[in-house]
Amino acid sequence: LDVAGALLYVDASLDDQVTRLGEGSGGSEELASSESQRTVEILAQEAIHNFAGAREGFVAFIETNWDHGELAEVPRLLAEVAGALRMLDMPEPADYLLGVRQYVAIELIGKRRVPGGQQLDTLAGAMARLEYYLEALRVRRPNRDEILDITRSSLENLRYWPLPVDETALPAGAFADLVPVETDIPAVAADDSD
Repeated sequence: LDVAGALLYVDASLDDQVTRLGEGSGGSEELASSESQRTVEILAQEAIHNFAGAREGFVAFIETNWDHGELAEVPRLLAEVAGALRMLDMPEPADYLLGVRQYVAIELIGKRRVPGGQQLDTLAGAMARLEYYLEALRVRRPNRDEILDITRSSLENLRYWPLPVDETALPAGAFADLVPVETDIPAVAADDSD
């Protein structure tokens, strides 16, 4: 409901901006900029809220002595955060969230694994950096992309960056709600010369 409310606000803000652009008033650029910033702040706040819910799921997972049921909502919450970032045209952090989501869905929920100490620290590092990035986005802190370097490194250590393509170990429907990630990598034709 929170995400739906934020989307309705964004829609209404965009309608207002289009109307004001048609009026041709002198301060319309400043007004559009402030409305745009307000939209970013609202979406970032909703993303932070959902991310906090995912973090609480992880904490409960650890505190209940690895009860995998505590992670049930984490993939959905991370997908919603990634969706908010995609709406803001921020595909890189959205993809990192997808990497964390895949790790949770495949390794923890699908295979019911219990992470070792190093894996847990690595995952916690990735999660902490993503949360810090969302907060930096909300308050318009500069150099946010530098925050994501640790997230990428953590996902590489977990073997979930670049994003894995083999999803054979997934439970049925694990990624049914995902939007496919578009890449600029051209398809490579098979070499028949062998």
